[in-house]
Amino acid sequence: MSWSFGEIRSLCVKATKGAGLPWGLAEEAAFCVDWLERCGLPGVDTLAAYLVQTEEKPSMTADQCPITQGTWISDTQVTELGENLSVLQPLLLAPFLSLNVGNDPARLSWGGGSLTFSCAGIAEHAGNLKPVSPQQVALETHVHASVSPAAKTRIGADRDRSIAVLNRFAAKTYAPATEQSRLAGAGAGTSDND
Repeated sequence: MSWSFGEIRSLCVKATKGAGLPWGLAEEAAFCVDWLERCGLPGVDTLAAYLVQTEEKPSMTADQCPITQGTWISDTQVTELGENLSVLQPLLLAPFLSLNVGNDPARLSWGGGSLTFSCAGIAEHAGNLKPVSPQQVALETHVHASVSPAAKTRIGADRDRSIAVLNRFAAKTYAPATEQSRLAGAGAGTSDND
């Protein structure tokens, strides 16, 4: 099975909301996944890994959240990162930074991984794209690289495991059926005779 980007964005919003983030940040997370996947990067896998990490370590601070930090970066239009910025799943910062760097390629790096990109797409990526612990990140602007435009059109079945994780988080946003809601007209009611 494959998924359209619209289907994935919708699922990411629900999954991120199910993980406890506010709707605005959930929509930003969906933007991140969409941008990464269109560039051929594992956006679905990265968000799924991030949500699992936050579930396993609920003591994580907002400073370690790449989505919170990314929205701040996007809103303030900064092109320099603080010296001690350390986030989980730093790949999720790239879409926000791409909005600020424009057409000039930039390189986001962290312990064991890096990504060179601009608003048009990516030039290269190397190392571990999904580290398991918070990583200190650095941004180098005006690097020399030839950026390839995004070309991906769908998300394939190779992401089934991550999609299952996102569905598990999304299910936390669904209201359970009750006898009262069924009698009021939700679902088939007390008898399904059609």
